[in-house]
Parts: sequence; structure tokens; C-alpha cells
Amino acid sequence: MAQGKPSPATFEDLELQPESFWFYNPENPAGSFKSGSFTFNNGWSEYNGFVYWDAFAYSNLTIGISDLNNPDYQFGAVTGKGVDNSSTFGVCFYSDYNIPIIDLDEAATVTGLYLTNSLYTYSSITKGDSYSGGPFETGDYLKVIFMPYSEEGIDKTKTVEFYLADYRSANSAEHYIVTDWTWLDLTALGSVNSITFTFEGSRNNEWGLLTPAYLCLDNLGSVGPVSGIVTPDMAISSIQYTNGVVRIQTSLDNYDVNIYSAAGTLLRKENLSGDGEINISSWAKGIYIVEVISSGKRDIKKIAK
Repeated sequence: MAQGKPSPATFEDLELQPESFWFYNPENPAGSFKSGSFTFNNGWSEYNGFVYWDAFAYSNLTIGISDLNNPDYQFGAVTGKGVDNSSTFGVCFYSDYNIPIIDLDEAATVTGLYLTNSLYTYSSITKGDSYSGGPFETGDYLKVIFMPYSEEGIDKTKTVEFYLADYRSANSAEHYIVTDWTWLDLTALGSVNSITFTFEGSRNNEWGLLTPAYLCLDNLGSVGPVSGIVTPDMAISSIQYTNGVVRIQTSLDNYDVNIYSAAGTLLRKENLSGDGEINISSWAKGIYIVEVISSGKRDIKKIAK
């Protein structure tokens, strides 16, 4: 039987009032919700009149990095919107008591999804807090690790990792925190019935991770921004980024350079010959994708500014 192609989870098929969010069903402590061909688990408990939730929620709040004092910032994305200016996106809070599980209607290879930081995590990393300590320093990091899930448990032989923030380099110019929607290819997981993930970071105590284990997600199972980001057709150039300048070293007489945002929006296009440079020093910090194309061949490199 041919494997079906799942319908993407865009979260736009979920009903929400403007500037609101859903994080639990008061009638079902162990619930779920569905978008496209994907079902997302959700759990909650109440203590002293306060509701604690875990696993998945969804939101259409338009608060962003300038709203870190908003009391609902755990349901906000640093982008202030979904992918391609859409309204609704998913939010995850990881808990060992109710790990996040995404179920498919039927087994399939999931293309990938877009990820970005929640405002809660962003605030902790950039400003610090009483729980995790001061702002991130050299050596710190936070990443999420995706794995197949089944009734037998988690398959740790297949993993896909994504750094939400990476300060491990001794060169501070290479430190970054994700502030845009960034595509993550999940095809390496193979055909799956369910997917789960966990967080890993540099700041821990005896009970576990101290950095808030939140992330925002969108367009699960959709088409990525640039096909083949990881594996180019053929090496035709050297693409480097230093001090605000993208440098291309090549012997090509005629080639195009495209620079995309992490969400796949084309930001700049240049036609060059021989070695070339493109100055992006005035651009905002974030992840960018540089693509060099000539005669049907291409090189692609992801850079952190």
C-alpha cells in the first residue's frame, strides 16, 4: 500500500478569538487537538487555583520581542506571528510527566517543520532569570532533539537536532539565538506513526534543565523554503560569512546569488562573476540561507548573523 502524504499542520484550522490562545480542555486533563493530519497531545493540572499545562498549546498572540513583560508571554513567539504572516502557530512546553507526542493519521515520512523560540525562552536566554541564572554566555546552548515514537517507546537510533540558541563557540561573533521561523528537515526520521522530542541544554541542576523548555512550531509536514538546503547538487563555490559580509569564492564566470530568510523569503538577489562579496552588515541578527546557482548546479549554506 502506497504511503500517504500527510496534510500539513498549519494550526489555521483551529478556532481562536483574536489575540488569544488555547492551552487546556477543562473537561479532559489528558486531551489533544488536531491540525491537518497531525494530533498533538495536551495535559494540565490545577494547584492552588493555578492551571499548569504541558505538551502542546496553540496561539495567535501578536506579541513579540518588545513585549517580554506581557503576562502571557509563554504563549508568544519571538516572530509575533506564524510562518508567512499567518495568524496561528503551535506552542510546546516539555514535561517529563507528559512528553510531547505528535501522532499521524497514518504512517508517513514527515518533510519537516518551522521552529522558533518562545518569548519565555528568549527572555531567559537574553536577560536571565532567577531560575536559570544570568544571560547565556560562551559555552551555553539549548537544542531540541526529534525522534520517532511508537507503542514500544522512543527510537533513539534516529534523531534530528535543532539549536534554538548556540553560544558554544569561543568566537562570540558566531553566537546566535533563533529569532525567525527556521525550517528543520525531518525526513531522516523515516516513516513514522508518531514523533516526539526532548530538550538538551548547558544549564542544568539535579532535577534537569533550567532553561525554559518551550518552543513554537508551524507548518508541520509542509514543503521547506528551499529544497535541498542540506545537500547541494555539486560543490561549485566556497561560501563564507565574516564581519557582515558574505564572500563567494568561485571560478564561475556567471552565477546568481540568492539570500533567503530562515522562513524562505527571498531578501536579495545578485548576479556575479568570479569571486564576489555581498554586504549584509545592516541586516538584523538571525539565520540566513545563501544559495549560489549556475547552469543548473548550486551550493547552499546556512549562516548565522
